[in-house]
Amino acid sequence: GEAREVIAPSVLGYFGILPRHAPFRCKLAEGSLRIKLPDGKERRFSIGPGFFEVEGDRVAVAVERAEEAGG
Repeated sequence: GEAREVIAPSVLGYFGILPRHAPFRCKLAEGSLRIKLPDGKERRFSIGPGFFEVEGDRVAVAVERAEEAGG
């Protein structure tokens, strides 16, 4: 789906990704991943360590575990 912003925990601290971001890769730390949706709502996930990648208009997340908050 589409997102206005993705905020995730890297091993160096939290970072945010907006549309049309340059290609980017990093290691993720355990923490909270937030996806801000176009309608103003937000989805939150508790995640384990893993990897994050931005390529073109896509974000890919590969983590050891993920659980949606409130879901």
